[in-house]
Amino acid sequence: MFKKDGRMPAEVKKAKLEDWYNGMDDQSRIRASRYIDGIRCSSSYDFFTEMINRATADENYGFAIKLCDDAYKYADMSDYQVFMLNELLIVAYFNAERNEDVKAACEANFDLFPKVKDEIIRNNGGKMPETLQFRNHYINVIVGVDCNYDL
Repeated sequence: MFKKDGRMPAEVKKAKLEDWYNGMDDQSRIRASRYIDGIRCSSSYDFFTEMINRATADENYGFAIKLCDDAYKYADMSDYQVFMLNELLIVAYFNAERNEDVKAACEANFDLFPKVKDEIIRNNGGKMPETLQFRNHYINVIVGVDCNYDL
């Protein structure tokens, strides 16, 4: 919660994101306060992904995009975690109708996919998930927005 007395939320400290929080303007802190209560703090990655999911569920796509950008700066991530963060970013971009950004994020995940494919399968009970945002939303934009039917 945004502390009017200037105190930092305990969740931020637990996730070791003090520099991130101190660098935020008041408006961003107020927006973050809507999603921070009870958030997972086991790592900066968990913190950001849960915040992004909460902002997206609230249809606050602009803030979800900002949180993704912040996660790239402040969270130490494996290739798999970068891939999963990109999946969240793709959804936020798509819903914010930032179609060129959707394509760029999808292309980044196309490049990462060969490196993380086995981990994706392992983390999904031994099978490939039916929904992969980088694949589905790339097609949505290329065909549905760009009207390019000759993939």
